[in-house]
Amino acid sequence: MPVQAADGNPLQSVPAGMRASAQGFEHQLGGRLREMGMSEAQIDTLAAAATKEATRHAGQGEVAQFMLSKDGNTVALRQEHPPLREFSVADALAKRPAEHWREAVALNQGAQQEIQPERDARAIA
Repeated sequence: MPVQAADGNPLQSVPAGMRASAQGFEHQLGGRLREMGMSEAQIDTLAAAATKEATRHAGQGEVAQFMLSKDGNTVALRQEHPPLREFSVADALAKRPAEHWREAVALNQGAQQEIQPERDARAIA
């Protein structure tokens, strides 16, 4: 699944782990979403939104499973540590994939900046 900006160019700043998360989403839920009539563009948007949510709650660990509600209105993320996280399919589809990716990258960079001072403090001690 290519990660693209709004202009169609690939986003080079998306870390490999985040791309892998989106691919995991597509692998786990892509078939079911296609059966429900979703387009590849919609699936890409949901994968980006799921990756953003996983990044937002990265302290809970890697995503072990993506789940779709029976009615198809909600996606849930089961991470290594509880609680279960959910987001609305309709809300996610209201944004472009590039918006979700920008937010995910910003969340990831913010988390990395929070970790760096902690590492520096341990190095000094």
